[in-house]
Amino acid sequence: MMTLQDGSDDTANVTDSSLKMRSDTIDLADQSLVVDISDALSERDKVKFTVHTKTTLSDFQKPEFSVLRQHEEFIWLHDALEESEDYAGMIIPPPLRGRTSTPRGRSSRSSARARAP
Repeated sequence: MMTLQDGSDDTANVTDSSLKMRSDTIDLADQSLVVDISDALSERDKVKFTVHTKTTLSDFQKPEFSVLRQHEEFIWLHDALEESEDYAGMIIPPPLRGRTSTPRGRSSRSSARARAP
């Protein structure tokens, strides 16, 4: 067997099947997990949303529940999904739009300097 030092190219051993894209079929009519995000509520400098979930999946403790989430949590989730190799190549929708006290990626001090005349 030749090694890379001997001048061989290990990429020649890669099979075509390992280069194929993964494809998942999704039934868009499936109602086993339905999530609805509504009721945007502005409280001082935060925007909060109500996340309603209905499911028939046994992994959940209740078939219906609602939670309140801040806009920053959706930004965190979006960024975590984009950075995860598990979701590489998948379409990740943009985060919900909302007002935050500090623009994304900026500290409040740099924001104040940017607004100063």
